[in-house]
Amino acid sequence: MYQRENNRGLPSMESNWKDLPTELLVQILSSVDDRTVIIAGNVCKGWRVALSSSISELSFKWCSRNISQLVQSIAPKFNKLQACQLWSSGPYLKDEAVKALAYHCHDLRDLDLSKGALITDASLSALAEGCRSLEKLNLSGCTKISEQGVIFVARHCNRLQNLNLCGCNRAGTDQALLALAENCSALQGLNLGWCEKVTDMGVSRLASWCSDLRSIDLCGCVEITDRSVIALADKCHRLSVLNLYSCIHITDASMYALANSSKYRGFHTHPKRRFRDSSSWLTERTAVSSITSAGSICYSSSPSRSISSYRDNGGSTLTSCDNFNPADGNYSCGLRSLNVGMCTHLSAQAVQAVCDAFPGLHTCAERHSLNISACLHLTSVHCACVNEARKQRRWGTLLMN
Repeated sequence: MYQRENNRGLPSMESNWKDLPTELLVQILSSVDDRTVIIAGNVCKGWRVALSSSISELSFKWCSRNISQLVQSIAPKFNKLQACQLWSSGPYLKDEAVKALAYHCHDLRDLDLSKGALITDASLSALAEGCRSLEKLNLSGCTKISEQGVIFVARHCNRLQNLNLCGCNRAGTDQALLALAENCSALQGLNLGWCEKVTDMGVSRLASWCSDLRSIDLCGCVEITDRSVIALADKCHRLSVLNLYSCIHITDASMYALANSSKYRGFHTHPKRRFRDSSSWLTERTAVSSITSAGSICYSSSPSRSISSYRDNGGSTLTSCDNFNPADGNYSCGLRSLNVGMCTHLSAQAVQAVCDAFPGLHTCAERHSLNISACLHLTSVHCACVNEARKQRRWGTLLMN
């Protein structure tokens, strides 16, 4: 800011954009939308430099037709981006925009390309070369990408933790899962919704190599059978979200494998409600193991495996339920969301066993997290909240009488 005289000889104040402190500029722009931030980058060189080193996240959800041209023009200016949402409401996002982002923004960790109907493997190739720190990638609805693009990303972006391939039928294949299993051991979330080519071979290998998996969506994966769920139950001890909607081959064996996972059983099972007697469970478990490949799943010789720890094929001991605290009801280590809608081969007894094993699953309206839609034979399945409410109503009726 400095003074000078105007035409009338009176002193006046004139703004100098370069005198505005960077900290103040960033603080001001943090309260406006992303569109305004991008416009501010064109005010002057000083603002552009300040924003380039300070802005780490941008969203282009407000832009549609000109999104590709805009991204190409601003990518060099905002080269410190770590998170970017290129979600488009129409077929306007093109490979050129993603290539520009990959060429300039090497620190990118979170990228949303969902609904990119024109995105091809060329974009994934550019990301794999330029953005090797990627941790989260949303490709849902990118129907033109193939398994080769996913394989290329998996081989180069080893830090990948979350990948969404929902609706990408050409990309969601067993070969893609094998590449993820071999290269992305830190994977925590995977969406394979409606990837109909995925089979037990890919999911089982993924479960064996990516033991830190927390969430997996297998909705509409019609080739999936009990083998996949048993592998996930045995290997992925932090699994909290599982979507099996319309997986028509899933049977009670999957439910009992989940319910009898050793790390949860000792804490979450009612002492008088073992899901089945030991001999019945062991017989069923042995029968299921015959459909699995040799060495892919490790069973105990006894149905009563250790409650406090679990030893996998490699001999490493995994402590059970580290986050569980009976006093405060913390069930963050168990299943918190399970969708078995359209799984018509399941019995109420088996699904109830899972519900009993994981207090984080609810059928009550307030915290609905166990989806049994289109399964009329499962209407008797209820969580502890519903059963407790029924008991209270009965007591209330008795007291009134």
